[in-house]
Formats: sequence, structure tokens, C-alpha cells
Amino acid sequence: MATEGEDVFQVPSEILNLYSNDGDDIVPKEKVHQGRTRSFPHVRGNWSTFVFIPFSIGLELKNSVDRLRDHLCLLQDEAWHTCEAPLHISISRTVPIKYHWIEPLTAALQQQTTKKTRFDCSLGNLAYYENDDHSRSFIGLDVAVGHNHLCDLVQRVDRCFSEFKLQSFYKPPSFHVSLLWSLADRQGRKISKDVLDELQEVWSHIIEEEDCPVNISHTVTELQLKSGCKNFTYQLKT
Repeated sequence: MATEGEDVFQVPSEILNLYSNDGDDIVPKEKVHQGRTRSFPHVRGNWSTFVFIPFSIGLELKNSVDRLRDHLCLLQDEAWHTCEAPLHISISRTVPIKYHWIEPLTAALQQQTTKKTRFDCSLGNLAYYENDDHSRSFIGLDVAVGHNHLCDLVQRVDRCFSEFKLQSFYKPPSFHVSLLWSLADRQGRKISKDVLDELQEVWSHIIEEEDCPVNISHTVTELQLKSGCKNFTYQLKT
């Protein structure tokens, strides 16, 4: 503390502003995440975790997805967004786990996936989906080829999850790659079959113009687990 006669140095305002907290610069998490909310309450020490197959797409297909989004926004008169990379096929639910479970869970998954051989997978038609709490809607492409292999992977992941009493995957599973998402309509309106059929026609026309393949194929060579900020990759057998 300064006493009488001592020089007192003023802290520059730029430094003070770094630590100001008058509430004006606080941005709600919902705004940062475009209105999205957690599927389960945040609990300190829990890590949001799920297992998926990354599904990469080329620039031409990305342009096609952007064009589909623009058409859907006009058709529905509401905001639709492209799903963030990496696009993927989920093979587990999103579940909260304890930090000290991560290492044994990844070890169990490694043991299971090394026994699985790589396989081909392809996408088919557009489909409409909702998340568990109906807070978000999705437009995606369903899996046309590779369903049995994906079911086998789900069983392997479910066995690992059951060791920690984690929720198993959906039954029956609906494998897909989500392309677009939107916050749920407050009036509970959903995309009708007629609208979905129109979107399918538009999509077919777009991918033809963009010179994209009708059946989008992908060789599944790995699984990934995302737990909080940590990512783990598991290679399938060649």
C-alpha cells in the first residue's frame, strides 16, 4: 500500500479493461453455440463423450450442401446451418463420463476395434432427424451400404459402454451423416414428407450440376472417440 510521499503509478486503462467484469461483455453460451443447448446438464468432472466414424467430403460436395441449405432456408423461412466438420456417422450416444474413466474406456475400445476389418460404406437418400430432447432438427443422408458392419461396431462399442453402465445405442439404429441442422420450431412443426421429397429432387439436381457421385462412398478405416477436448483414434484391421 502506498504511503504519503511515495510515487503512485497508474495502471494503464488497457490493462484494467482486461479484467473488467461489468457484465456487458459476457456472451451467453447459447449465443456462442448458435442457440444449441446440452443434451444433459453440465456436472463438474463429467466429460461429454461419444464414438463416431469420420466421413470426409470433397469441395464439390461441400458446395452442394451449401446450396441445399440455401434452398431449405427459403423453403422453410427459418435458419438452417451446415454441420461442423468433421462430418460423421455416430455409433454411440453422447454420454457423460468421469475423467478417470477415459483411460480404461479407450483401452476397452482399442481391444474391440483391432478385431474389426475395414469395410466400405455409402450414403443414399436425404432423411429428417431430431435429437433426443427435440431441441434440434437435422437433414442428413442415410446409410445405403454397410449397415450390417455398422451394427457390428455398435455392438462392440455397447459392450465397452456397458462396463461403465453407460447408455447403449438406439434400437433400431438409424445410421446417417447429418448435413444441416436447425433449432426446433417453437410451434412443433416438422419437415413434411412432401418437403423432404422436394429436397431430394433438388439435391439430385444439385449433385448432378456439381458433378458429384449419386452414391457417396467411403472406406471405413478408423473410429474416433471424442471426450471433452480429448480425441482418440482407433484403426480397424486391414
